[in-house]
Parts: sequence; structure tokens; C-alpha cells
Amino acid sequence: PLCGVKGAMIAQMAIRFPQQRLSESDSTARLIAEVCAGSREALRTLFLCYKDRVYATALGCLPGDAAGAEDVVQEVFVKLAERIGQFRGEAAFTTYLHQITVNTCLNERRRRKRLTSLSECLPDEAEATSESAIESQDLHAALAALPEALRTPLLLRYFEGLSYDEIAQELHCAPGTVASRLHRGIEALGKRLGAGT
Repeated sequence: PLCGVKGAMIAQMAIRFPQQRLSESDSTARLIAEVCAGSREALRTLFLCYKDRVYATALGCLPGDAAGAEDVVQEVFVKLAERIGQFRGEAAFTTYLHQITVNTCLNERRRRKRLTSLSECLPDEAEATSESAIESQDLHAALAALPEALRTPLLLRYFEGLSYDEIAQELHCAPGTVASRLHRGIEALGKRLGAGT
């Protein structure tokens, strides 16, 4: 359970406000600048715009645990409020938010020691790298050991379910580059997990 003033504020936002979409005039960059300056209203707007996306990612990482996913949403936005000044804009804001979400989920899974198999985290395309279920703890260690250029596309594809084109847009690269990085990332995971390729 999340405690503190920011956690309570985020929880109240979730209850009182439905999801919003950013209008053309409400750019994410402007909102981030306002959050950095201490605007609670800008933080609320970011929350309303991205809470469902964070929840979907969290639920994908914590299958069947809606309450755990809700806790992750709160924790992610508390972390975002505390760390927003670290966002430099080198990647898309959604990529930055996604990374915080996935890391928070991984920490939650380690904390609870409720581990899932590789097949739940990397469906279909990754099955070729493993004949049997592999403990998620091993998967997390293997993912953490990958270079960011390989790890981030895997997380965007298998945790958030983005298409190759969406990943290419997020990472500012060509879809062919995404396909190559995913292939190399899956191969590298297989080797690290001792499954071969």
C-alpha cells in the first residue's frame, strides 16, 4: 500500500476523474514543465491522460491482479511526480513513463515473489527460445542484463503490446530496425536463459 500525501492525492484523482485525452493546446511538454514547477493541476492532467495506459501495462505484468495493477499506477505517478525533473526529452514521454511502469512492476513482482513463466511475458515469438517454462526471476535478470537498445523494444512489444510501427515511432527509428532489435533481443534472452536458439 502506498502512503504519504502524494499517494493519497493520486488515489483521490483515480476515484474522482475519468480518463482524459490531451487536446492540441495541452502539449505533454508544457504539462511536464508545469509539473516541474510544482503544478498539481498539471500532474492531475498527466495522470488522467496516462493512467489507463499505465494500468494496462501493469495488468499485463501482473496478470489477473487488478488490485496490484492499481497499486502500481499510484506508485508510478508518485515516482513521476518526484522524478519528472530527470526527464530530458531524449525519448518520447510515453517511453519514459513505460520504463518507470515496467520497473515498478518488476520490483513489485520481486517483492511479492509471485513469479510467472517466460511464456506469459514473451508470447508466441519468444517460444522458440525456450522449450520449458522459465522462472520470471531469471527472465528479469536476463532482461536487465540486455543493452537498453535491445531491452526497450522487448518491453514495449511484450509488456505494452505495441506494434512494430508504434515502437518505431516511440524510439524514433525505422520499423525494420525494431524487427532487428526484437530478433536480436529474443536471441540474447534465449542465450542468457540457457535455452539456446
